[in-house]
Amino acid sequence: MAVVALAAALAACEDEPSAAPPSGVIVPCGKRVEGPPGLPKLERRRDVITSGIVFYGLREEARRARRRPEGVARRYANGIGAIKVLVGVWSGLRTRVTLERQSRRSAGLAYGPSPEPRSPRNTLDVSERTVEFRACPNDKPRFSGGGVVGPLTQFSGGFLVARAHCMRLRIAVAGHGVRRVALGYGVPPGRC
Repeated sequence: MAVVALAAALAACEDEPSAAPPSGVIVPCGKRVEGPPGLPKLERRRDVITSGIVFYGLREEARRARRRPEGVARRYANGIGAIKVLVGVWSGLRTRVTLERQSRRSAGLAYGPSPEPRSPRNTLDVSERTVEFRACPNDKPRFSGGGVVGPLTQFSGGFLVARAHCMRLRIAVAGHGVRRVALGYGVPPGRC
């Protein structure tokens, strides 16, 4: 009985962001990026918006890859498989993004520091499978100029995509549970 209780407790803990995500990195408030005051406009057609996080432009990138799916693998083979995707996390939240197991052979996350700063991050072996974003409080002063960070903390980075596939993400928000996102990246959305 104790083994069953321990297994249930461990499974529950896996759903919540913690101090050390497995095979990944933590990106704290201090590693945010700031543009001009004000927020980018959210567009459901262009962005992936879910569970306290926005992936700006990711849906549009997936749609673009569907027009030429063979180009996804060719770009990766040529060392240019990385796509920049700005992330916005709602204030005060800890949000963990994990590539589901079936997506790890085809994609990686690149939001943490590069393991080799002098070389480009252009292969899956230098990407993360899990990134935990720790958003700033709403009233945190901005790095530049006056004002505060506001309702969304933004982080730069992106995805490394080796081939067209159904990209599956697991998004855990501390205190708010887990959501799963399936995005047809270079493949028809109906396959996901």
